[in-house]
Formats: sequence, C-alpha cells, structure tokens
Amino acid sequence: MSGKDTVALGICRNYSSVENAGQRKNMKTLKLCLTMLTLLAVGSLVGCSSRKSIDVSDSIRTALDQAGLKAVSVTQDRDKGVVTLGGSVATEDAKAQAESIAKSIATGQVVADEIAVVPPGAESETKTMNSDLDAGIGKNLDAALILNPSAHRSNKWRQPFRTYGRW
Repeated sequence: MSGKDTVALGICRNYSSVENAGQRKNMKTLKLCLTMLTLLAVGSLVGCSSRKSIDVSDSIRTALDQAGLKAVSVTQDRDKGVVTLGGSVATEDAKAQAESIAKSIATGQVVADEIAVVPPGAESETKTMNSDLDAGIGKNLDAALILNPSAHRSNKWRQPFRTYGRW
C-alpha cells in the first residue's frame, strides 16, 4: 500500500469512528428514553391499581345480631371502601348503636347510615312522611332545574333516587 492509501484509509477510519460514535450516542439516547418510558408506564399502572378494602360485612352482621339489631341490613362495596347500613329500627338510640358498631369494625372505610327510624305502631305515618319528603325533594330539584336549565338537560339521572314512585 502506498502512503496515500494509508492516509486515505486512516481518514476513512477516523470518519467511520466519528460516524459510529454518533450512532452509538443516538442508540444510548434511544435506550435511555425507552427505559424511562417503560418505567413511567409501569409506575402509572402501579399507581392506578386499586386495593380492595377488607371484607367486614360478616363481622358487622354478627355484631348487629348480637346487639339485637336484626332488622338492619349491611352491604359493602369493597372497591370504594363503603359500608352501607339499611333497614329500620324503632329508636334513634338503636340507629346510633348500629352506626357505632359498624364504624368500630370498619375502620378506614366510610359507613353510610341509611337506617330509617320507624316507631312501633307508626309504620303507616312514617311511610306517608317519607313519601311526602321524597315528593318535596323532587319538587325542589325541579325548581332548581327550572332556575338553571343548563345544569342538566335530562331528568333521567333522578330515577335512582326514587323510593316510593311518587315522582
């Protein structure tokens, strides 16, 4: 090989190594970006995963039965962490006792107390009162929608709140 060929090969080698260095730098950048994107995706999936609350409905049911509150129902939404008490009792004290029992067992969860107080012998009057209360709530809602029609164009969303079918 002549000296010019060696110089030419040396230049090519230098040019080739510069080009390879640029490609290596681009590959490292690409690899870093892909790694960061993967970590971000995994982190968001882990962050969005929900934990279910522990099942406490059986324990609450047992405690309510022992307290003589068998007319109180217990439901639980473990995904949302909500324990709902329903049914009816004779006094406000019994209602407070049922709520206290549920809250002591369902620590860290929301206890929704939907227990109706129905005094013995006044079932008919209580049902009428609840029906009138539902009708009043419906009329207040209608008035609010009339005052602000852009709030909601459809009354279909009210249907889950119907209890006695008076609306």
